[in-house]
Amino acid sequence: MKLNESLKRLTALERQGICLFTKADLGVMFQEHGDTLASTIKRLSGGGVLERVANGIYLNTLARQGDSLLYQAAAMLRPGEVNYLSNESVLCNLSIISQQMLDRITVMTTGSSGTFRTPLGVIEFTHTKRDPMLLLQETTRPEGFPIRVANKHIAVRDLKRIGRNTDMIDWEEFHESD
Repeated sequence: MKLNESLKRLTALERQGICLFTKADLGVMFQEHGDTLASTIKRLSGGGVLERVANGIYLNTLARQGDSLLYQAAAMLRPGEVNYLSNESVLCNLSIISQQMLDRITVMTTGSSGTFRTPLGVIEFTHTKRDPMLLLQETTRPEGFPIRVANKHIAVRDLKRIGRNTDMIDWEEFHESD
């Protein structure tokens, strides 16, 4: 596909707020596969249009980048799994811990554990054996947000379950925010 046509398609999706793509997404968008798709991705990456975020995930660097890209990348890294923001990320967002989570998110997943260092920030996945149906009932997906989110009680439970430090929790703040 010609560079100009590729840019038009990426721009059209950016207008809809879509700027992260899997390799499969790019294949559908450009109507290419195999070596042809690999060549197009390489050309767009070399030209600074696409940036590899993680294995098989690419960012349209020309797009206005929103705050939720790191969360979108997390969802894309564990497709088909129940993933939800928990632990320090939730407690920090609720001011229940003082630790700042500036470039890192903590995600519980029914998929495998792992840490991904991306240009967007660090995504830390921790595996949970809890029943996926129960997790779907216990967590919420805020409108317009790309990943499910635990409430403070689930976040503390998860923090304890995975053996993380709970000394940083402001229990007074935890109880006041009920």
